[in-house]
Amino acid sequence: MQWHLSYAAKAKPAAATTPAPAKAASTPAAPSKSTATGDHIYPVAGPAKSGGAGKNQGIHYASTGKAAVSHRVDIQGWGGKPNLEATVWLTMPATCSDGGKNGVDIKFYGPNHQPGACCYCLGSMGVSGDVKFGGEGPHPKTNSNMKAAGNVGALGGKKVGFKHIIWKSGTSIHQEAWVNTTGQWKKVGEFDRATCGNVKTSTAPAGNAEVEFRSDCANVVYHSTEVVPITPGKSSGTAVQPAAGMDTSPSSGGKTTTVTKPVAGATKSAGAAYIENSFRVTMA
Repeated sequence: MQWHLSYAAKAKPAAATTPAPAKAASTPAAPSKSTATGDHIYPVAGPAKSGGAGKNQGIHYASTGKAAVSHRVDIQGWGGKPNLEATVWLTMPATCSDGGKNGVDIKFYGPNHQPGACCYCLGSMGVSGDVKFGGEGPHPKTNSNMKAAGNVGALGGKKVGFKHIIWKSGTSIHQEAWVNTTGQWKKVGEFDRATCGNVKTSTAPAGNAEVEFRSDCANVVYHSTEVVPITPGKSSGTAVQPAAGMDTSPSSGGKTTTVTKPVAGATKSAGAAYIENSFRVTMA
């Protein structure tokens, strides 16, 4: 039996522990630093869910009727959970082979994408390096550029990590975008808003909310996708440290390394995934 632990960035080894769940503050503080290493920016508050690499599917845009190819991962089960951190490692081509939209969106708070569905908060990253925030609702009414976050440089053909983070703070919704091109996570921008959506809006996740990773480009590659509930608040700037035996090379981007011993306290169950000190643990 072998245990596999995923780790996506460079950091110094440290003994793994099981942190006690932190109590969410009524008004979470912004991160103390704008860079971080490790798997997660904020403390993990529950099990992660992985969506894998996803697949291409033929679509017709509801707004125009135009045919395209969309590459999607939908991770379900986030109703009533407003504080989330979603991560995708991907390689985007410089151009799309199908004429679709070249870039990736991570959508929070809305249900499965169907006509009239509502309401979504968007975080987007284009192949040009433009990062921005937007909203959609009801589907397909979308404003993908409600606030520009910044530009991280051309990304075509590069393996890149992108995080979209969201949480509720009183009556405000807070979004952050983080990008990893060098082995270190860098915060590109943030957006505080009252609602998710566009023409129609909502102040909270739908009861059947999911997180969607979407790129309307046939030849994009998702290396991994993950969503985890978080306790928002102050980031240490170092995130979570790796256990001994983990691949911490900057280019690993979620590469799996085999170790002979599981992280202390991890629960064994064939085919199931667990979180131990914020590391993804799976049993082969």
